[in-house]
Amino acid sequence: MSDEGELRFSGLRIRAPETWTFHEFGNLVLARPDSRAGSLQLTTAFRLDCREAPTPECCEAAAREWLGDTPTEGFRVAFVGDGADCVGGADIGPNGREGRTWYVLRGGSPLLATYRWASDSKRDPGSLNEMEEAESIVRSVSWDSGSTG
Repeated sequence: MSDEGELRFSGLRIRAPETWTFHEFGNLVLARPDSRAGSLQLTTAFRLDCREAPTPECCEAAAREWLGDTPTEGFRVAFVGDGADCVGGADIGPNGREGRTWYVLRGGSPLLATYRWASDSKRDPGSLNEMEEAESIVRSVSWDSGSTG
């Protein structure tokens, strides 16, 4: 990845390469790299949905609700920290042709993210690197200690 910086949007702290541009729209953050092969959306709209049962299953249900009828593969879960911190990810469309979606569960609150390819960009070898950058950005996200839930 190129040089990274830390950004704060919608109650989130995000580490991202300087080649990505971010815009905040309420509880949605839209990010796009300079290459424009796709775009990354992060939402805090489901932050309170798993307060009673902060589990990967609750996060997956919230992610599926956010995606609506968009076909997704099964979520693969990785535990990345102490306690219940975990990241789940699933391909969107057959073999990930449309992109990828993730949830990040930190401190009992889920953050949802989706990366979508722009038209046929997935065929461009450079866009695979962009997908890896998007996943690194998503895994870096944490709740800003100054925000309230």
